[in-house]
Amino acid sequence: MCQLGVREEEVLDMLLKVGNIQIAAQELGLKPATVYVVRARVRGKMDAAKDFLKQVKKYRRVLGSSQLK
Repeated sequence: MCQLGVREEEVLDMLLKVGNIQIAAQELGLKPATVYVVRARVRGKMDAAKDFLKQVKKYRRVLGSSQLK
């Protein structure tokens, strides 16, 4: 379903490391706009995952999982 791609992980790891979009882009040889796009794409995946979990929550009794809250 929602998985991070290799490039997405690379960009996010660099952002964690340097904490600045401009520097991360420079380190990765990308344009800052590309870093913004990758970050937005990941946010979209995160929202989709949240929506999925909301939908599945109502079925937690029949799924046998007590981990969903």
